[in-house]
Amino acid sequence: MKMMVLLLVSSAALLVSPSPRRRHNLMSIMDHARNVSVSPTEFVDNLKQQYDCEDMFFCKLHSILCKNKHFNSTEVGRKLLRNLEMFNRETSVNCAEVPKDPTPTPKKELTMPNLIKDLITCSQMRMYNPTQEPNVAQGSTV
Repeated sequence: MKMMVLLLVSSAALLVSPSPRRRHNLMSIMDHARNVSVSPTEFVDNLKQQYDCEDMFFCKLHSILCKNKHFNSTEVGRKLLRNLEMFNRETSVNCAEVPKDPTPTPKKELTMPNLIKDLITCSQMRMYNPTQEPNVAQGSTV
């Protein structure tokens, strides 16, 4: 009887916790984001306001950073992009279907350093709240 209870509790704990690889990708994303240098004069879309730290936030962020020449030219930037790509592969969202302009919000309203801060914040939220469901209304495929 005790063994059965222990087995049930252990399996429930494993089901609730995020996959170790996904958690590792989030930790790597945070580490690289803290070490990357970005231009304080470059403005980008406010993704956190549009996507609220859901899977689409990470997809759209990856597509923005891929287009940034600075990220492709530094080792830390390439590592950050690689970890974002690996994290996105493990989500239920097809990043190829990311809408170009999801909502009619003002463009270029956030500086690049603030976008990186949002990335760190969203990564922390996802790491410590792994049960967050993707937003079906914003194009995710469940």
